Amino acid sequence: MSDHSTQKLEVRDQVFLEQLAGKVGYPALVVGLLGLIVAGVIGFLQHDHMKQFLFAYYTAYCYFLTICFGALFFVMIHHATRAGWSVVVRRLAEALTANFVLMAVLLIPVLFGIHQLFIWTVPHVMAHDSDLQEKAGYLNVPFFYVRCVLYFCAFLGLSFYFRTLSLRQDASGDPQLTRRMQRTACWGFYIYGFAVTFAAFDFLMGVAPHWFSTIFGVYAFAGGNVSFFSLLALMAMWLQRNGRLKNSINTEHYHDIGKWMFAWTFFWGYIAFSQYMLTWYANIPVETRYYLHREFGPWLWVSLILLFGQLLIPFAGLLSRHVKRSGVGLAFWAVWILVAHYVDMYWLIMPQEWASKKAVRTAILNIHDPYRLPGTAENLVYESFHAAGLSMNILCLIGVGGLFVASTMYMLKGRPLMPVRDPRLPESLGFENA
Repeated sequence: MSDHSTQKLEVRDQVFLEQLAGKVGYPALVVGLLGLIVAGVIGFLQHDHMKQFLFAYYTAYCYFLTICFGALFFVMIHHATRAGWSVVVRRLAEALTANFVLMAVLLIPVLFGIHQLFIWTVPHVMAHDSDLQEKAGYLNVPFFYVRCVLYFCAFLGLSFYFRTLSLRQDASGDPQLTRRMQRTACWGFYIYGFAVTFAAFDFLMGVAPHWFSTIFGVYAFAGGNVSFFSLLALMAMWLQRNGRLKNSINTEHYHDIGKWMFAWTFFWGYIAFSQYMLTWYANIPVETRYYLHREFGPWLWVSLILLFGQLLIPFAGLLSRHVKRSGVGLAFWAVWILVAHYVDMYWLIMPQEWASKKAVRTAILNIHDPYRLPGTAENLVYESFHAAGLSMNILCLIGVGGLFVASTMYMLKGRPLMPVRDPRLPESLGFENA
């Protein structure tokens, strides 16, 4: 795009946040810090070595980390397929990928609390568990630290590369940068695929080390994508309500974002069903135990909420073309999906708070029966459903979310909200669905 056309674009549309970044970013930062501080105080008062707080914090952390996974995938698939429609919203996704810096920093409390979150790091648990001993070559603290470094090197490297070249093109208008990003995206998917898969194994499946699923990485990847596209729709709507990109993002773009939301909702459901069906069919104790713990007591209701809330209801709700082209309808389902994705993270992580306490107690008593389900009375006592546990989950979600919003505003501040000199921008501005 020429300098003249770039100037025309900026005159007819507001493409900078300006003072809006500070109005949102600074309050979000304060709210985020206060939320985490209050949650930490409540956790300290529980006298459980901060276990409940760490699990609540870790759930919120994984929730936003998976959204970053989805944002990076979108940026890369945009370049790899030479997509035109998505140019006007790509900068928003690039800002979200830049939050990998924040997620790397927020991983530090997790590493300090590793013995509370991951039972395979507790020596006397490993000493009395032959199944975990067989996995000690992979499940050990030094190697876990190395893998964490490798994951974030991959995520930060990819996100920094695409965002840097995209911003450089705003200044130079060089179309060769688009071709470079396209080539890098094609081979970069190999790095991305391995990093996301094994990060899902370590961060999410690692809290339940007796259980394993070879498609779990795809499960986490799908959940991150559907939540990212939901957040992308809400970000675009919020910007337009505040006078930004009003003439650039239109119903056609929201329609395509809605298609992605629908597609990933269906794909997530397919992977979730496949994973459960294969586990049920095989009926191997080391695998079925994972689901059995989620089919008794309060966790049964969480499982049902997840089934209906993240699959069946939004699947039906997003079928209609009219809903995808309706601002109110799409916003409703975007919020719904984001809430459901948190329930998914809660369902994946929080049951292990109780399970890890049971594992430690079993090891202390020198009783090795890792597959026994608890009795009814014991099964119904879950700290994560107590008032303190629920309050810490909410506060940690607000806390990490506040920092996430503040970081996103910082990444968008002072930069155009869309790639104003991308050679495919005219195609994106004139995009229409068939």
